[in-house]
Amino acid sequence: MTLSIALNVGLMASVKHLPALPWVLPLALSFYGFQSLTYTIDIYRRDAKPAQSYLAYLASASFFPTTVAGPITRLSTLLPQWSKREMLTPQDGGKALFLIGIGLVKKLLIADFLAETLVNRVFDLPKLYSGAEVLAGLKPSVTPEIFKRAIEEGSAENCLQHIPVRAGEAIFVPPGTAHTIGAGLVLCEIQECSDLTYRVFDYNRRDAQGRSRELHIEKALRVIRFGEQRGGKIEPARIVRGGVTETYFVACHYFAAEKWEFAERTAAATSPEHFDVLIFLEGCGAIQWGGESVEYRPAQTWLLPAALGAYHLAPDERTSLLRAYVPVPLDEFTRKLAAQGVSEAALSRLVYP
Repeated sequence: MTLSIALNVGLMASVKHLPALPWVLPLALSFYGFQSLTYTIDIYRRDAKPAQSYLAYLASASFFPTTVAGPITRLSTLLPQWSKREMLTPQDGGKALFLIGIGLVKKLLIADFLAETLVNRVFDLPKLYSGAEVLAGLKPSVTPEIFKRAIEEGSAENCLQHIPVRAGEAIFVPPGTAHTIGAGLVLCEIQECSDLTYRVFDYNRRDAQGRSRELHIEKALRVIRFGEQRGGKIEPARIVRGGVTETYFVACHYFAAEKWEFAERTAAATSPEHFDVLIFLEGCGAIQWGGESVEYRPAQTWLLPAALGAYHLAPDERTSLLRAYVPVPLDEFTRKLAAQGVSEAALSRLVYP
């Protein structure tokens, strides 16, 4: 038994650690090795009798249907079948054909349909089927009394509008909008320069000392927007400028947010009226200006001062980034997009005066 284990495990280990051997060894070597180990262990424990011939052993260890279908079966269950002579009766043959037919129907009408319409799409683009959501804005029927009662009952989430989100989408949350972030997503939050937050529900979380965080229910109820809601999921406007695709998400008096995608060296410049914040999502490269250069990578944030002026983005690979800034004045931002062909209807969804 020791010799059998050493040989089988040694052969499997050689595939990983001796790169010159795999091409002369059979595919699925580990499968054959574990199959053989089950035979050795069963004989050692007297759970099975030795094979009557070496040919029967080899046939059992390399039996093709079990090799492709799996899982690993014990050779002791297959060996006795080689010595039996089974006769195929019409009843057994009919039953076998019936089962094969049922299997084909399931494969062609059910499995293939599900694979084409659902499974393949999920595996090809998993980010589009994440099930993530953002809760933003109260439902129209929610009043201050209803919302306060829901907070006390721990069901505040039921009062909010559930907005499913996918990678690359954006949501605008105007002041006074009740909102929270669902599970299953990582997002970049761009907001005005204010750290004032009123918390109305904290999911019953406790700190290390067992204390809950302070809630500000009465203050929040005085500023929350009830009735008709603004904001929500954004329909962006896209403009192709040279080798750069610019996606404009939203602009208000406090900030503007847009996305740049490019694969070639790109020229840009800051405005003397505001600084720029660049948040890199994908890609690596360098920010270059006035003989200076710094590398950028995903998840990095760079603050470009208003006095910087002209600079270049030199990507080593395709890059996408978010650009945030204060559009001063806002009507100039609107005129700029209109001059680049953005329709009035699209602007009404992007600009919040």
